[in-house]
Amino acid sequence: MGFDQRTTAIMSSKTETLTITLNDRVNKLDDVIIKSRPKIMKIKTDTISYNLKTIVDGTEKKVEDIIKKLPGFDVDQAGKVSLK
Repeated sequence: MGFDQRTTAIMSSKTETLTITLNDRVNKLDDVIIKSRPKIMKIKTDTISYNLKTIVDGTEKKVEDIIKKLPGFDVDQAGKVSLK
């Protein structure tokens, strides 16, 4: 991906052709880690399944708290659950 830096002093009183060879420089990249987020939900024909491991973080005290985090779900003041 490049060449090593090289400094060469040239002193000449006549015209001449010089050949200067540059050394290849190898850039070694650090390890690359590819991270992907697991899917929150899967839709199969008439069924929607949720991967709760992607939603639950330990702050939930009731099932209602989990349902509020699910995409497309609402819980109103009376506790009624609705799906958009």
